[in-house]
Amino acid sequence: MVKIDTTVVDPSGSFVMDADHILSATSDLRALWRFHAPHAGYCCSPAIAEDGTIYFSTGSYSLASGYQPGEVYAVNPDGTLKWSYSSAKTFFSPAIGENGWICLMGQDYRVYTLSPERTLI
Repeated sequence: MVKIDTTVVDPSGSFVMDADHILSATSDLRALWRFHAPHAGYCCSPAIAEDGTIYFSTGSYSLASGYQPGEVYAVNPDGTLKWSYSSAKTFFSPAIGENGWICLMGQDYRVYTLSPERTLI
């Protein structure tokens, strides 16, 4: 796995989030799959687990209303949804611990942890 700036690139390709909030896996300049993240004002940089699961979070922010809740997504290596986690919080880019737990910072500057099975720890 290679990290370029904040974009994670694995050996089989790269990940791109476009303006329509669609996460795409690409390799050799061709789309392998596309995943639409609904209700996303922004999408954070993904993290890739050892089993190939791709984790990322979404949310939105405006000066008028502040942070709005989004979701945390787990996407299988083939681009299908593994699970999503909704909360009243907005989460930012995930990091994966050695034990496989997904750690995310919330807009309240606290760290939250999810298990690979979607349980809040």
